[in-house]
Amino acid sequence: MRKILLVVIILITLTGCYNYRELNDLAIVSAISISKVNEEYSVVVQVVKPKKEQDTSNINQPNFITFKSKGESLQEAFRLLIKESPKKIYGAQMQVLLLDESVAKDDLSDVLDFFAREPEVRNEFYVLVSKNDNVLEVLTPLDNISSQNIMESLEANSKFLGYANLVTFNDLLSYYQNERIQIALPSIHLTGNIDEGDKDENIDESMVDTSVVLGPLAIFKGNKLIGYLSEEESLAYNIVMDNITNALITNKYDDDKYIVSELIKSKTDLEVDSKNNKINITVKGNAAIKEVNYNNINLKDENNVKKIEDDLNKKIEKLVKNSIKNVTKKYNSDIFGFENLFYKEDYQYYKKIKDEWSDKIFQNLEIEVDSKFEIVEQGNVLGGIKDE
Repeated sequence: MRKILLVVIILITLTGCYNYRELNDLAIVSAISISKVNEEYSVVVQVVKPKKEQDTSNINQPNFITFKSKGESLQEAFRLLIKESPKKIYGAQMQVLLLDESVAKDDLSDVLDFFAREPEVRNEFYVLVSKNDNVLEVLTPLDNISSQNIMESLEANSKFLGYANLVTFNDLLSYYQNERIQIALPSIHLTGNIDEGDKDENIDESMVDTSVVLGPLAIFKGNKLIGYLSEEESLAYNIVMDNITNALITNKYDDDKYIVSELIKSKTDLEVDSKNNKINITVKGNAAIKEVNYNNINLKDENNVKKIEDDLNKKIEKLVKNSIKNVTKKYNSDIFGFENLFYKEDYQYYKKIKDEWSDKIFQNLEIEVDSKFEIVEQGNVLGGIKDE
């Protein structure tokens, strides 16, 4: 009898009723932005409205709300959110963390330490640099924008354009803990005619032309933001780091002629030549011809296809080599992880040059790029539409 009673008690305590009631008392976080003003942290937390509070009859009614708080430390800022939110802030479902320039240019250490220690937060959320400190405040009421929208834009950019890279908090921690690799994060900014003084939950959406746009990569040195790459440099970075799923490459010719090719499969290999302080970069994969503006060039002719393929590979080699040279000269930030490559592949040599890596070795690295993409798709119109 005692055993039966014990089983009944255990079953009662394991029922979901208690947890269900507790869930109703939580504010589920979807995104967080952090900025810093006058040595004080400002946090904006976007939370999901409970379904019973969502107005499904009004498509312009946001399903998310934001709460804002300030504090001398991140811990204090988040604790003081209780003054704004009637429910406990719950971050286990957070998808996006936006770091304002004011935080990124200062030092990432405090932010990384805070989220790494927070037991309720899972470390698989994406991290981006925000050029505006009011992204969540402005666009939550205007566009009903959420972390899901930002994630979808980020993933689409990474998949089809190759300018942005996907960086989770776990990835960021790995970069931060490895002093031989500098950090590169995707960036985001607002476009349109709204400014800090225009924030109002009752604003007429039709009167405001505002949207959120993914920008090029933000690069760091010593855990501090120092600048942004161009779109071409961002694409080259992702090629070197083997982050490319799809990307478009345009080769321009005389008289406004051009041919657009799509990289549909890519693999990058890096090798160290210690004797010559040289990095050999080999990029290979498949490509498809997506657009031809070249007097209906005949793609049935294998020689023409071979020329397009050669031009594509030359363009990639030039793009990667020039981008590495520009980033090295302008920022002296080893976002490509070349130092870590020397460390892993020739540790004995690395020990000798470690102390002078940044000032001498990195600045004078020889970069050799070999692109070996093969065109495997030419589209349905091979001879040009006039010849079909």
